[in-house]
Amino acid sequence: QANIVIDGFTLGEIGGQTTFDLITYLDTGEQMDELLGFTDGFVLPGNLEVLSQGIESVYTLNPSIYPGERNVRMSADATVTFRFAFSRQADPGDLIAVSSDYYRMYADNFVVIRYETGKTVSTEVVSYADGTIIAQIRSVVLLARTIGYDSPSYEVSIDVKTPALPNADDCYFRIELRETGTTDSSQLPIDTNDERDIGFRLVENVEVSITLPPDDEAPPMAEVDIELIIDPVSTNPNLFYLMAPTSYNFTEDCLVEGGSNNEIASCVFYGNDATSGRAIAKLVTKSGGLTAVTDYVVITIVTPGENPDPE
Repeated sequence: QANIVIDGFTLGEIGGQTTFDLITYLDTGEQMDELLGFTDGFVLPGNLEVLSQGIESVYTLNPSIYPGERNVRMSADATVTFRFAFSRQADPGDLIAVSSDYYRMYADNFVVIRYETGKTVSTEVVSYADGTIIAQIRSVVLLARTIGYDSPSYEVSIDVKTPALPNADDCYFRIELRETGTTDSSQLPIDTNDERDIGFRLVENVEVSITLPPDDEAPPMAEVDIELIIDPVSTNPNLFYLMAPTSYNFTEDCLVEGGSNNEIASCVFYGNDATSGRAIAKLVTKSGGLTAVTDYVVITIVTPGENPDPE
């Protein structure tokens, strides 16, 4: 008996049941033994390729309610989507598994669609724990793509809790199609992306609060000074965009006090949000950025002509 190790071996492009021919020779070149069509080796997983991916939060999904450009925050509820294609088909009863070491997966609103048609693929979540969600394909075959083409393709949408990690390459996602009854990730899948796909850029939840003047000091259409308190948390920002409530405005030069340590160098009216029309102010910090909670930063706002609905 002998163990043969082959280094630098290139696996097949599509995947499937492997077939090997084994022939032995003497040093003289004379053939001694042969084993042809050996199929008791292993089934090679197919290649699952993520074609595109995205992440949205309640804020980015509802721009009419939360206007302005926004990124998804760390430690927040979000929805991730992955469009993918693969080289080996999955049949009804097979499983789709998505996992990440740091994103928490939720079963609610788990959806798979055929990307080209938008038609929903019937699935049922059978397991979700420890950053892994597994769903069973119910009634249709998930079709493999032809090599060199991006279709047919599918898109999975999953509700998640984002991690407290800002960089995309802090987290990777593994997406696999598995045979029915396969729950152990050590078993070879039908198709896999081999955890090649990184996560998403996330932002810190910077804390902002405002100290308002007494009611009788804020008449309509008046310039009013307010104290702005910003906690950068773990970040070190040097630029802020502050969006006012509906019908409020900023003066052209809105900085009254830059803070006890001159934290804020300038505050100017920046323009109006294209969707909501709400006024935006641009605040620039001193050199080196904001490293601690602001102390006595005062800016000027312009109140509306009548009392607006509370926001």
